Amino acid sequence: MPKLYFLRAMSVLVLLSLTACQARSFSASPLQAYRQPYLQTNSLSGLSAPVEYGDIAVKFNNAYHELYVHNEQAGRQDPQNPDKIFVELVKRAKKSLDLAIYDITEPSIINALIQAHQRGVRVRILTDSDSLEAGRFSAEHIQTMIAAGIPIKGDHRTALMHHKFMIIDGTELLTGSLNLTHGSLYRDNNNSLKISSSQLAANYQVEFNRMFEQGLLGPNDHTIPYPIVKVDGGSIRTYFSPKGGTKQAILETLGRAQKSIRFAVFSVTDQDIQKLLIRKAREGVIVE
Repeated sequence: MPKLYFLRAMSVLVLLSLTACQARSFSASPLQAYRQPYLQTNSLSGLSAPVEYGDIAVKFNNAYHELYVHNEQAGRQDPQNPDKIFVELVKRAKKSLDLAIYDITEPSIINALIQAHQRGVRVRILTDSDSLEAGRFSAEHIQTMIAAGIPIKGDHRTALMHHKFMIIDGTELLTGSLNLTHGSLYRDNNNSLKISSSQLAANYQVEFNRMFEQGLLGPNDHTIPYPIVKVDGGSIRTYFSPKGGTKQAILETLGRAQKSIRFAVFSVTDQDIQKLLIRKAREGVIVE
């Protein structure tokens, strides 16, 4: 029977594929490196992968060493680590930055957001209420932004506000598994995905407004203005949890797999997804 592997790494399911290739070297600023097609990335054992194809770009933080301390050294020194990319994107914003993030403590990013606010960019932040509690490490950093005039709201419920996305000027979307914290940026394995699409940004904008302006979190109606968005010849479908069709979309997509299923995820606890992965492995599909 084919082996079934569960990889414990923080990630998100994205319904698109990027083909690995040997990339040419390129000397560029972090933002240029994020935008330029097929650039050399920092790699493990000489492997490399494209960072962008057209309007879609992906980044993995430099955190593949044996020790935390080595991950942090590599990430802080790497000009293409996602923390630098995030700061550059914030600096580039002209009109608006709407950020939904579970946790934020990284000083360089906080400073960039404050500077954006000070130059007239509308900055709004939604976070989990636990991050606002007095005594928590994140609360001090959040209070710094509130004192600077940035409106920040919590979810005010026991369940988690676990989103990690930012909408830039209504035209670009940044999402992935990254929290904007020391551990997430410099120690743990995480990914960051930037997509240039006003339609996809609009889908996330509606969700952000629903939570930030109306205070509607949890299993409410998730309005999707553009159910299918075309980017670089591919189709992207948007789902929000809870009760937004995410699980069913995952099951349907995995159910169509004929050759392989490869995923990196912190944990898989949903029994229906577990059963489907086991069935696919027994059918001969490579599941790793």
